[in-house]
Amino acid sequence: MDSNSFIEKLTYNGWKSHANNPLQEKVSQNARNYFTYTSPKQQELAICIFEQNQILRFRIKDSNRNDLRWFELKYADVLEKLIDMLIQKQDEVALSNYFGLYGEFSELCNTALLAWEQWE
Repeated sequence: MDSNSFIEKLTYNGWKSHANNPLQEKVSQNARNYFTYTSPKQQELAICIFEQNQILRFRIKDSNRNDLRWFELKYADVLEKLIDMLIQKQDEVALSNYFGLYGEFSELCNTALLAWEQWE
């Protein structure tokens, strides 16, 4: 999947593409692509794609609780499936189903829960 097709797919589905990093956490620095989305559940979602390492970092932030979590997904050859999964779940994802989401991601690719605070 080339970068133009996933950019188009995400923006078509309501994600905002950013030329510069819109996130404060250091774990997001130096990505090639940045996308953000606010769900109807007031979850602030973010995608950072590090093409050189074939890594996608995904953030869920609960605006009401000011709490957030990061996933690191090593997508190899499943980037298109991963983007499709994120789009499919964008309106239902919440911190409350964080571990369930981890299980679903793990079925698709190598998935880690990031201790993003280590970068700070």
